[in-house]
Amino acid sequence: MLKIHRYLAVTSAVLLFVALLLVGWFYHQQAVRDLVAMTARHNIIVDRIMLNTIWTRYGDYLAKASDMDVKTLRSRPETDEIAKAVNTLISGVQVLKVKIYSKSGVTLFSTDPAEVGEDYSNSAAFQSAARDGMPSSEISYSDRFTAFSGEIFHRDVVETYLPKFDEQGKIAGVFEIYSDVTEVKDRIDQTTVRLLVGLTAIFAAIYAVLVFGIMRRAIEPIRRASQKAMEIGPRAAGARLPTEGMPKEILPLI
Repeated sequence: MLKIHRYLAVTSAVLLFVALLLVGWFYHQQAVRDLVAMTARHNIIVDRIMLNTIWTRYGDYLAKASDMDVKTLRSRPETDEIAKAVNTLISGVQVLKVKIYSKSGVTLFSTDPAEVGEDYSNSAAFQSAARDGMPSSEISYSDRFTAFSGEIFHRDVVETYLPKFDEQGKIAGVFEIYSDVTEVKDRIDQTTVRLLVGLTAIFAAIYAVLVFGIMRRAIEPIRRASQKAMEIGPRAAGARLPTEGMPKEILPLI
């Protein structure tokens, strides 16, 4: 194999491999973005149903709850009442957890009682909802997750934050809902692997045709001329190199 043939073969292999990875990465990223967007739309619908129900019943309590300490928040009867109402509303859907924040980021309610009273004001997603008044969603993976139904493991979760506006149009609080998307995310991962396997076979076939077919055929005349040139010695100074199939650009050099 000529050095130029080897160089082109290696370069082609590297470029095809990079292209393979980029296609797989782009597909996976786009599929996950679509999953988050679809789940966010579902979460917003559920959030708004809960907002209308919970805030209608407990809006006055939630407005005052931000001034309560953690112990008081957790012991209030409204906390249990909201939990029962939330469990009824999310029954039968892939919702793992629901949280209600004050506009300052204090957790006024959570289906995980241990989180009531915690400060989440530093969360970027919360800030987007509380500051800009825009719903915000993100996907994350958790080895261990405390859902309202108990401990679960190895979950992909989409979190959606939805601001609650008061009658004056000011932000009164933020609802957060966690949805389980593990099964769909696993299918995306599996599809990505199948896509990469299929593309690998296709790219390998293309590589074989290019390197061992077209490229070798194009370089073969140069290889023969090079081999003949190595055989020419002082007694055959007048010998001519074979030019059959040689590119026209190279003929004047022979």
